[in-house]
Amino acid sequence: MATNDSISTLKKKISTIDASDLNPLKLVPPKVSDRPSDQMPSSESDNQQPNQPVTSNSSEGQNQETSGKQTWNQAKANVFIDISNNDELVTATREAMNSWNKTGAFTFKETTNKNKANIVVQQVEDNTTSAAGVTTTSYNPLTNHILKAQVKLNTYYLQNENYDYSYQRVVNTAEHELGHAIGLQHTNTASVMYPAGSYYSIQEQDINAARDLYKSAYAA
Repeated sequence: MATNDSISTLKKKISTIDASDLNPLKLVPPKVSDRPSDQMPSSESDNQQPNQPVTSNSSEGQNQETSGKQTWNQAKANVFIDISNNDELVTATREAMNSWNKTGAFTFKETTNKNKANIVVQQVEDNTTSAAGVTTTSYNPLTNHILKAQVKLNTYYLQNENYDYSYQRVVNTAEHELGHAIGLQHTNTASVMYPAGSYYSIQEQDINAARDLYKSAYAA
């Protein structure tokens, strides 16, 4: 049983509580933006908050299907080539960008400012994967708009004489990964998006697939 002193103290504490603190309507809903974010979660989660970007990984050399139809909010992107002391890989990346640009389906523009890049292309040397290239995209799960992309070209395969990659196959690999960077999925036919071997350059079906992805962007 409470004493008179304890009841008096309790009344004083209750009187100091702000009634607005008990109002559930005070909660602020999350905001969603298509602006680039520095957050690049390592994996997609069922508990992902609606205003947080999620990531998607796609690899050349692995027979996997990418999911969803993530696209940039326009049919163009700035690319920073973060590769040093490897002229062949830099040249191959630029040639791949130019090949896509010639299709008219999507435009890549090289930038020397990494902070202004939508896509960053890097080189890795990794023998723990079977992928000659891998692309990671971060996208808004509500709009499906890509926020940023990272392309990694694996020199362990691309420039290893034991795997016999010609220069053209290196270019094809870069074209393939740039295809993932704009939202294209793997195919099972003769296409730059065929998931193994890098034997095909950009084909008509790849151009049509890109145009289909960005048809709304062309009309904007």
